[in-house]
Amino acid sequence: MTGQAGARPQEPIREGKYARIERERRFLLVAPPPPPAVTARRRITDRYLPGTRLRLRRIDYPGSGNREFKFTQKVPANRPGYVQGLITNTYLSAAEYDLLATLPAAVLTKTRLSVPPVTARGGCQSRSMLSYTVMSAACWASVSRRSARIADMTRSVISAS
Repeated sequence: MTGQAGARPQEPIREGKYARIERERRFLLVAPPPPPAVTARRRITDRYLPGTRLRLRRIDYPGSGNREFKFTQKVPANRPGYVQGLITNTYLSAAEYDLLATLPAAVLTKTRLSVPPVTARGGCQSRSMLSYTVMSAACWASVSRRSARIADMTRSVISAS
């Protein structure tokens, strides 16, 4: 970890050997996308370890029965904008996940839906799929990109849809 996230706002946040810059824009929606538009569905269970910046994540893919396990550290940028901070992911086996899942945690479960890229006015198209996250009565769209140009462009893509 570079320790640069949380630096003064005028200083750039830099990726480290393992940490990557996380860029994301979120938009609160009235409703989830219509079922015919959904191309993928995932059930996500996050376990946030109290007093840390660590998250244990289980992703279930209902159609295939596949599962994915991650251990993540998120260091916030502490500034406004689409740069959320630094994120480091480690992929785990089911046995490693089960061992870490015995730690006390605040648990959050959500469903993530994916839809194909959309095109904004002027022909500008997002290269990534939009993710819609549904939790209780709330639904929001998010686009995560490693490219700052794509993250900037996302505002026009979402507002045009």
